[in-house]
Amino acid sequence: MVHKMHYHCPICGKETEYNVELEGLCENCYRNKYKVKISVPFKIEIKICPLCGRIRYGKDWVRPSIEKFQRIIISSLKKRKELSGYDISIALPEKRISLSDMLLSDSQLIIPIRLIRETILIQELPLIVNSKKQVCPLCMKKQTGSLFAYVIHIRFPKKQANTHLRRIDKVLRKISKYVTMEDFIDIQKISGGLDIKVSSGSLGRKIVNMLTQALNTEAREYTERKYDTILKKQILIHKVMIEI
Repeated sequence: MVHKMHYHCPICGKETEYNVELEGLCENCYRNKYKVKISVPFKIEIKICPLCGRIRYGKDWVRPSIEKFQRIIISSLKKRKELSGYDISIALPEKRISLSDMLLSDSQLIIPIRLIRETILIQELPLIVNSKKQVCPLCMKKQTGSLFAYVIHIRFPKKQANTHLRRIDKVLRKISKYVTMEDFIDIQKISGGLDIKVSSGSLGRKIVNMLTQALNTEAREYTERKYDTILKKQILIHKVMIEI
């Protein structure tokens, strides 16, 4: 007859199955051995653009998503020596507001992080996420007037300038409700017309459509590409001519 050997945890004496991955300890003693001792909560800082809501992700500024936000947090935490050897997971609070609104709000964002080792949940700790507002390079160029997606040239006879300017002004007033914080519009009155420069491609297209409908005319459009050395990418510029 073969007698089954009973194994006991060498620390607490509890009967358990020997598991080499848990160093021969029961789950509770293994958990206690690897608990992280901290006097203050972990903190990280995330840079977010207050104009467009993009967040800094490495060297880039990206539209926020739950997946990218989690990767930023986990990547930052893994740089800490006291968290070496742990698998880290986070659970964002279930809120109806967007991630950008959460980060841009004045209230402090506290989320739980889970430290896992050999599939064992070691502990759950609070993480304080501090948001630092910083205008991203794209919005900086837009706000300083050095980047436009649309350049709209409107031309009309000088004798009818006042009439056409009033009609155009009505359109631009309607457009104002579509303008966001990240948009920049530059309007210059010149001899025989107006030049309108718009930082947003979607807003520029809307302005062109509303102008051609209100003025009962058509627009001639062509595009140019130029490489932006600061943004390090090709920029597409729409140039539009509207003649009344």
